Amino acid sequence: MLFVIINYIHQHLTNFTSKHQQIEIANQ
Repeated sequence: MLFVIINYIHQHLTNFTSKHQQIEIANQ
């Protein structure tokens, strides 16, 4: 169920997801 919610957010908030990925890369 949680994966479905994440997938929904990913599809409708692409810009937010992109920023989140940039933060993860910066943390690495």
